Amino acid sequence: KSLYDEGHIGVFLKFAYRLLKLGLDTDEMHPSARKKFNEVVQNIETCAGKKFLKNPFDMNKFSLGKSSAERQYRKWCLDNCLFLNPLNDLGAYNIASRDNLSCPSLYTSTEETSSCPPVYFGFYNQLIQEYVSARFLLYESIQEQSSHYSDSDVLLYNTLDYPCYGLNTEKTKIAFRMSYSIFDKIAYFLNEYLKLGLQDTKVTFRTIWYEKQKKRTVLRKEFVDFENWPLRGLLWLAKDFSENRPEFYKSMEPNAQNLARIRNYLEHKYLTITEFEMLDAEDFPDNMQMKIYRITQDSFFLKTLNLLKVTRAALIYLSLGIHIEERKKTSKVDGIILPMPLDIWEDDWKI
Repeated sequence: KSLYDEGHIGVFLKFAYRLLKLGLDTDEMHPSARKKFNEVVQNIETCAGKKFLKNPFDMNKFSLGKSSAERQYRKWCLDNCLFLNPLNDLGAYNIASRDNLSCPSLYTSTEETSSCPPVYFGFYNQLIQEYVSARFLLYESIQEQSSHYSDSDVLLYNTLDYPCYGLNTEKTKIAFRMSYSIFDKIAYFLNEYLKLGLQDTKVTFRTIWYEKQKKRTVLRKEFVDFENWPLRGLLWLAKDFSENRPEFYKSMEPNAQNLARIRNYLEHKYLTITEFEMLDAEDFPDNMQMKIYRITQDSFFLKTLNLLKVTRAALIYLSLGIHIEERKKTSKVDGIILPMPLDIWEDDWKI
């Protein structure tokens, strides 16, 4: 019900219907669960029709690209569930190999439309472009194993801890930075879109949800009893990155731990990526001349990959959350709502 693409809704209903029917075919289902499953099945049949639900549909009949390099890249994205496409959550099907999620339709006054360009669409465009570029940089960092000519004749000393230097390592770092930076931009988007009124310099993904932003104790009144599940999802995603209270640890995303700390060392301090694990702890001892965050190449890659997945989730939450807010707005309009379609920015125009 949160999706705005009717084609996607149809595919999700087909999957839900098939899985519910499989569940009903088992003998070990609790009677109350069987009753509820049957109710949902009947609702889906009423909504979509039995003929549509039972017609076969090939999820892999879509092309993955013209070249073998493109097909290999798209297959990697599908397998890691990295496309900005909700259908990718159903599996690594070719139908999901396009980043077709974007900013949904927005309701606005004629005065706003005539006085300024569609800034929210432009902003979301930029978020998408940064995400897909970070995704490709991470992919590219594992494809090229040989050194790049840009690294030739660059004087570096051997520090005896098996460090990883080179363009491919820096691509992984750039992918991490770009992905992480999207979260604060999402907060800035929400501050403007929801008219929260925070100063630009005070807006961060961790603190935008709270009245006392530094202490992060009281939810802003706008988010209390907030009837928007995708944006609630964004709030809990923010907690995964910033909540330090012990009672939250068990419910937090385990792979999100240390991401904020890694980003801090990567941007402001000394983070070193090594080929092998040299010490039991990721930090060197405190008696060193300076504090160092140390992480292996494989571990850093996996954390960057996970960060991309979380960033993807945040962008999907944002898009679907906007759709729900716009649905609330249009339900209160008495007059006529006229469409104002936007053209697509063609691939040939991109540089």
